[in-house]
Amino acid sequence: MDRIFNNAALSESTDVAATAPTTPRPRRSKRVKRTSGDVVPILSKSSGPKLTKALSGDCIQELYGFLSFKEIDSCCAVGDKTWTSSCSKQLFQRIVDGRWTFKPQDLGMGSGVRVELNQHKDWKRMVLCREALEDAINKQCGAEAQILVIAQLCEKKLQDHVYLIEGMRWITEIFDRTVKGETNFDFPCPKVSQKFLIALSLVLREYRKVQWLQQLAAKCVGVLSICEANRAHVETTGMAEQLIGTLNYYLKLKKKVPELMATILWSCVILCRPIGGVEGQTLTSFASENFRNVRLVARAGGVHALFRVLRRYNSEPLVLSKAFWFVVNLALVDEVKAVMLEHGVLGYIISAMKAFGDCKEMLYRACFSLINLGIKEEAKSQIRTLNGLERVFAVMKRYPSDPLICRVGCNVMRSLIFGDTQHHFSHAILDLGGMDMLQSSLTRFADNEEVTTVINQTIFWLDAF
Repeated sequence: MDRIFNNAALSESTDVAATAPTTPRPRRSKRVKRTSGDVVPILSKSSGPKLTKALSGDCIQELYGFLSFKEIDSCCAVGDKTWTSSCSKQLFQRIVDGRWTFKPQDLGMGSGVRVELNQHKDWKRMVLCREALEDAINKQCGAEAQILVIAQLCEKKLQDHVYLIEGMRWITEIFDRTVKGETNFDFPCPKVSQKFLIALSLVLREYRKVQWLQQLAAKCVGVLSICEANRAHVETTGMAEQLIGTLNYYLKLKKKVPELMATILWSCVILCRPIGGVEGQTLTSFASENFRNVRLVARAGGVHALFRVLRRYNSEPLVLSKAFWFVVNLALVDEVKAVMLEHGVLGYIISAMKAFGDCKEMLYRACFSLINLGIKEEAKSQIRTLNGLERVFAVMKRYPSDPLICRVGCNVMRSLIFGDTQHHFSHAILDLGGMDMLQSSLTRFADNEEVTTVINQTIFWLDAF
């Protein structure tokens, strides 16, 4: 792959806009269709010199604020040096910031990467590619159609890595705008070609040192892996090896990169989602083939990398929440679950629950991991020793009105009760006031049939066992 990225300019604090003049510029909110009678749609060689005499540099910059990037590029091509010098990097960044205002952030599913001109040597080409893709997706209705057209256009230009990267950026932005942080949202991700998925895997492999690009590619992989048909290509595309390779590379560095770690872990979570699995729902099929990707990720070193993350980022709840979510899916395979229990994963989980009692996202994921781990007898013993049940009750009391917390807490109780021949947990739940808590929750969530069903099942299990 051609080395087209400016590694020297890829620091986390890159902020071109911060150095630009603070004077507000007009925003170009909508592209206006022009007719042949309109004034200066694009400069011609004959009109350029005349307009240069009539317009100052400041006026030209004001005009640029109303043009598309393609039109600005045309003006620079035919205008004199005044038009060219007015088209500065700072001006472009200011127009970019005004036009593409979406700011990626981690809403539970990793973070994308905002457009910054320092990310690329040929920054003009970068924004031209982004604009061209925007024009294409604006003609489509719905996230699924938009992502599909992006993948199809990028597949035609796989050697144009600038175009590919802006395609990845648009895919992550469309996802975030659609889902808005709802982790149980049924996102309509389309099936894309294997060639496109291989191209993403190559980006992860060839640009390991470019942090922002690793984060963007990992997020894109996670989004596309929501579609089962795309997840089926994990082995042939090498996605698992590349994601774990990036985790290991950045774990070796002295500097911590929590946003990157969280994004890669989220992508691993989606890769490991079993066939037919729905986020937050009980599995209906336990056929071995459904968990093939879990085994692929484990063979790629995923479990070893997970424990390195747990040790290195034990004070970062943003990362821990994704790590515990990763544990949930890894624990779907018994041999992988056994390895994690042997290496003390429950100690990390329960310690984090105690340390970050106000981080609801992390607490939810931690409790969820206890469901899949707690079914094993050796896990029950460790959870009793570590006072894990008490921590789950503390979470339920801390967030009594949250239906997701109530559901996951009830499912932890059922997991611990199941197979507990000595009835340790049944007695412990009752001693901790569990029955009163469940009865109160029944009243609180009386209008939520999904939650009350889980509560009633838990009460039945307590009575039965």
